[in-house]
Amino acid sequence: MSQARVHNHKRLFIILGILLLVAVGVAIYFVLLHHGTKSSSHSTATSAQKTAAAQDKVIFQTQQTAADKLQSGDVSGALATYDNAIAQSSDTVVKSTLYAKKSLVAANNNQLDVALSAALAAVKADANGGTLSNLAYIYELKGDNADASKFYSEAADAIEKDPNSLSTTSSNAYRQKAQELQGK
Repeated sequence: MSQARVHNHKRLFIILGILLLVAVGVAIYFVLLHHGTKSSSHSTATSAQKTAAAQDKVIFQTQQTAADKLQSGDVSGALATYDNAIAQSSDTVVKSTLYAKKSLVAANNNQLDVALSAALAAVKADANGGTLSNLAYIYELKGDNADASKFYSEAADAIEKDPNSLSTTSSNAYRQKAQELQGK
């Protein structure tokens, strides 16, 4: 495969990974919002909404600070920003999202061992379609097609099992990717 084509594939998977993480974050937000509104108590609903908003705020602020550091060329600082936010959070959804975002930053900057470690931690905190597909992508970048295929299949399974998850189109795409990698 030509260098330009490999680069385009990498870019496509990074964009897909980011979109998946955003979709997972939005899905989680709406699940928490929906769960809160079904509560018998108004205070519980308000509490769930506040929790979801606080989670989104932590993730957004961390992502913005990391992006600012990346813009100035400070990759180590961006990764440290994620590490600090992860250390300060006790929420598994927030930790999972931050680990996943850290893994993408590391992967985009050719720090694949750091990316793999963060992706594994994201899956450990919250194994869902987004975190599993991200882990598969990191394995693929590392040239480990067997593990990449395995985790693309697991991502497809997770998406199909969770009605609040990503679309079946994503599931089908991950199944196809898993099959392609098995042939390599």
